[in-house]
Amino acid sequence: MKKRADGRYCKQILIGYKPDGTRRMRTIYGKTIKEVEKKLSEIHKQIDLGINLSDDLTVCQWGDTWLKTFKTDIANNTYVRYSGIVRNQINPIIGDLPLTGVRLHTLQKMINELSEQYAPATVKKIKDVLHQMFEQAVRSQYIAINPAECIAIPKFHQKNREVISMEHVKIIEEFCKDYKHGTFVMTLLYTGMRRGEILALRVQDIDFENEMIFVTKAVEFICNTPNIKTPKTPKSNRAIPILNPLIPYLKKAVEGKEKTEFVFTGYDGNLYTKSSIQRLFKAFNRDYNRYINRSKAEEEHETVHFTMHQFRHTFCTMMYDAGVDVKTAQDILGHSSVNVTLDIYTHLSREKKNINIDKMNSYIESQLKA
Repeated sequence: MKKRADGRYCKQILIGYKPDGTRRMRTIYGKTIKEVEKKLSEIHKQIDLGINLSDDLTVCQWGDTWLKTFKTDIANNTYVRYSGIVRNQINPIIGDLPLTGVRLHTLQKMINELSEQYAPATVKKIKDVLHQMFEQAVRSQYIAINPAECIAIPKFHQKNREVISMEHVKIIEEFCKDYKHGTFVMTLLYTGMRRGEILALRVQDIDFENEMIFVTKAVEFICNTPNIKTPKTPKSNRAIPILNPLIPYLKKAVEGKEKTEFVFTGYDGNLYTKSSIQRLFKAFNRDYNRYINRSKAEEEHETVHFTMHQFRHTFCTMMYDAGVDVKTAQDILGHSSVNVTLDIYTHLSREKKNINIDKMNSYIESQLKA
C-alpha cells in the first residue's frame, strides 16, 4: 500500500495476463486504507467467481460483441432496433465506461435523462436492451451481477390513444367503396391486423365459407425490401372472423387470383416495399382529406391524419364497445399477453366513465338552473 502525493492510497493487484504472457495489473485507489482494502476484497471475490477482469472491455465494445455474437438469431427488424439503441442511446452516455465499472445508479441516471427525451415505449425498450446486454455479460463471466436488474422506469403521464371517431368510420366506408386502395383500408379497419400481417395475406388464408382469416405469416422490411417471416409472437398465429362489411371487398380482391398469391400487391404484382406502402397510405390520407372537404367552403376545411396502427386501435375500441370479452379480443388482435389487451380495455373504461360523469354534471347543472 502506497500513499500518493494527493493524499490518496493505492495498491496494485494482478488480474490476469496479456496474450504475450506479461502480467496485467490494476491499480486500486481510495481516500483511506480501509476503502482500498474494501475495493480489493470486491475484486478478489470477482476473481474467485471466475469473472474475467483481464479484458478491459468498455460498454461500447461489449455492446458490439453482444449484438454480433449473441443476437444473430433474432428477426432483422429487432436486430436493427437493438443496434440502433446501442449506437444512439447507450454508447453516447456510457459507451466509454469500463464494463466492470457500471453501477445501478449510473444506469438509473441515464434512464431518467432519456425518459425526458423519448416516449415510454422507447425508454422501456432501452431498459430491456440494457438488461439483456449486462445479463449476457454475467453469463460470459465478465461481471458478477447485472447492474440493470433494478432499473426503475420513471412514471409517465399516459397519453390518450387516438381513436378514429364513428363519424369518420362511416365516411371512410363511403369513401372506400370506389377508392382504388379501399380494400386495404377496410382490412385495416375491420380486422385489427398489423400492417405486416395484411401485406403477407394470401388468397388461401381467407376462408369465405367459414368467414375467417388465418394469420400465419407477416412481412418485415429489411431496409426497403419485403421479407416473409413468421408473425410477431406465437399468439400472432390466429384466426380472425370476417365482419360483414369486409366480405365484398375481399371477394373482389381475390377474384381471378391463384390460392397461393398475395392479396395485396403493387402494380407490378410484387409485394409492397416499405416506401411504396408508405406512399400508398400517404396518398390515402391526401385523397380522404380532399373527399371530406369537397363540398365545404375553404375556411371550413378540416385536416385529418390517420396512421395504420390507429386503425388497429380503433378496431379494439369497437370490440370493447360491442361487449367483446377481453380474452376473445386478445385472441383476435394477437396480443402476446392478455395484460396488453386488458390495459387498453381498462383505459377505454376510464374514458367512458369520464364521459358519463361529464354528462351527469351537465345534466345536474341544467336542472339546477331550470
